[in-house]
Formats: sequence, structure tokens, C-alpha cells
Amino acid sequence: KTHREMGFPDHLCQLWENAIDRVFATNQPQGEIFDWTSSEGTATYDWRVFPELNGAGEVVSVLGVSRDISELKRVADELRESEERLNLAVRGTSDGLWDWSIETGKEYWSPRFKELLGYGEGIETTCDQCLAFVHPEDKADVLEAVRLHLEENLPYDCEYRLRTRCGEYRWFQARGEAMRDEDGKPYRMAGSIRDITERKVIEESLLESQRFLSKA
Repeated sequence: KTHREMGFPDHLCQLWENAIDRVFATNQPQGEIFDWTSSEGTATYDWRVFPELNGAGEVVSVLGVSRDISELKRVADELRESEERLNLAVRGTSDGLWDWSIETGKEYWSPRFKELLGYGEGIETTCDQCLAFVHPEDKADVLEAVRLHLEENLPYDCEYRLRTRCGEYRWFQARGEAMRDEDGKPYRMAGSIRDITERKVIEESLLESQRFLSKA
């Protein structure tokens, strides 16, 4: 059947014929993606026209493929909307988000994570780099908290100091959870960090006041 026999309107049939003409003119494949509304509803089509060449490299005929890609487009649209919602949530939170590939050591740090440490996009985001920012006195506790979570499935919720770009150490609360395969082996871990420096300063002031009163 021709596209006109299939009920496509004249302007879409002309689109198809123009694509065929361009194949003969350029010896290159041509394609169009368009929406078509019929009595059955609106559908999205992907038209492709491919040249068939002779030994001299001349186009002697064409091969045309017409596909209904409505479902693919719907899934792509939903995925894009989902990604947009996630990006809005990431930008809107005051926490820094991270995602660690245990197998490769590569990490994703959200823009807010980098901002909390005073960095931009140029910083290397790896597990080793993150550990390099941890205060030397806190590093053993951090590693042990991660080990307990990965090996014994205990909650990962710890507080430690990270060095910012200006060299200052600030307190953060880190939380996370590992994703595991069918055998229970962790392959990925994701979570967040929150700057709790002000809270720690207040807590230390209260402790200092209590120590002073206890000596009075």
C-alpha cells in the first residue's frame, strides 16, 4: 500500500516523496519524525528512506521503512519528565547528594554537595577524593561505619568533618544505603550529607557550660 492508500494526508505524503528525492540527489539516507492525528487518535511515526546503489555508486532504488514509535516517544517523554522532577528536587534540597559505584570507585556528587565544600564542576568525584577531605581524626570512624553497613547491614549514619576548599573543616552528617544484588553483595551506595557545623558549635557550647557549672 502507498501512504495515500493508508490514509496519510497529502502534506505527509509529500514529505515522504521529498525524502525520496533527497536520497536520489545526495546518495544519503533521509528521515522524518512526525505526529499524525487520525480517527484512531494521534500517533508518532519515524520514516526512513535508504538508497540502494549499483556498482558505480549510483542510486538505482530506495528502501523505505515506516515505524509507529508512539510508545517509544511516550516512554521517552515520561523519562524526561521524571529526570526533570529529580533535577528540581536535587536543586531544591539543602543536602548534598552522592552516589558511589562500589565496583569502580566513581562517585556522583550533586551540585549542592560540591557547593557545601566550596567547589565547582571541575573537582574529581571519587571515593578516594572524598576520603582525602575527611579530617584525619575522623577517617577511621568513617571507614568503620561504611564497613559495618556493607558487611553487616547496619545503618550508615555518621558525623565527621570535611575540609572545604578554603582549608576550613566543617561538620557534616552523612547518611546512606547500599543496593545489593541477588546474593546480597553490595554494588552501589547512595545517600546525602548535611552541614551540621552550627549544631555542633551549639552542642559544644552547652557542654562547656555544663562543665563550668559542675565545677562551680
